[in-house]
Amino acid sequence: AKKDAGDHASAVRLAEKSLRICKTEEAQAFLDFLVKFGPGSEAAKAIDRVLQAADHYAVLDVAPDADAPAVKRAYQQRALKIHPDKNHAAGAQQAFQRLNEAHNTLSDPAKRREYDLKRPAASGSAAQ
Repeated sequence: AKKDAGDHASAVRLAEKSLRICKTEEAQAFLDFLVKFGPGSEAAKAIDRVLQAADHYAVLDVAPDADAPAVKRAYQQRALKIHPDKNHAAGAQQAFQRLNEAHNTLSDPAKRREYDLKRPAASGSAAQ
């Protein structure tokens, strides 16, 4: 209940207390889950990096001049870390959708050109 309410610290304390009272595999598994996917964990940080990225290049962590293989490689690496089936931290679904959108845009040359023209950080003047 504490976990569902978003009170991560209380959920961890409750799981630790449960383990002290009666050490069970279920209680240990729940505590491990809380530690692995809770706020401040590596899983949560990976999701935060994607959700807080300024643009598609930052989502994939590639340079604007990255070639197609670099974009694909970056997508595959990030997808392994934030896929909702593997990463159960809050926001995984939204982060994965954003990652897919970035990959679909940057891997298609026509979409990428259009994105680069509309991108706020794009150099040069806007096209007609």
